[in-house]
Amino acid sequence: MIKINLLPYRDTKKKSSLKKELLLYISVAGVFIAAIAAFHVYLVISTDDLERLMKDSEGRLSELTKAAGEIDKVKGDRTSLEKKIAIIRNLEENRLKPVLLLDSLSTLIPAGQLWFTNMAANEVDLKIDGVARDNEAIARLMKNLERSVYFRSVDLVASKQIVIGGTKLQGFTLTCAFKKV
Repeated sequence: MIKINLLPYRDTKKKSSLKKELLLYISVAGVFIAAIAAFHVYLVISTDDLERLMKDSEGRLSELTKAAGEIDKVKGDRTSLEKKIAIIRNLEENRLKPVLLLDSLSTLIPAGQLWFTNMAANEVDLKIDGVARDNEAIARLMKNLERSVYFRSVDLVASKQIVIGGTKLQGFTLTCAFKKV
């Protein structure tokens, strides 16, 4: 017996190929959705890791900022201490200078010939006002000061005759620069 299929064979072929195509599209869409879902999960995990790393880095940055602030404070304190130590050293080096200067002046004055009435010193020079018996005593004082280890460039600023207690004396003003010792 012969069987005859009265149904159009193309329709059945179409239906089966349509089912296959539909299954293929659904499979591709499923794989695509699964890939997108996996990529999304990967991005979420990466974002969480990066956020955690960023928080850790911010914490470390705040710790380092505090440490840098403390270091700057210590540097400022150190600079201040170094300045104070330099001042103390300078005072220590120069504390005997006035004593030595006055001792030197006392040995340079011609005995009984000359008297100082005023002295003013700064870091650069010394100004001496005084009274002498005569101009020769003033000249001897100037020569003695120039030979001294403490003075250089001795200049007579003024000299005038004054009368004290009926005695004629010479009033004088000298300036002399300090030598670098």
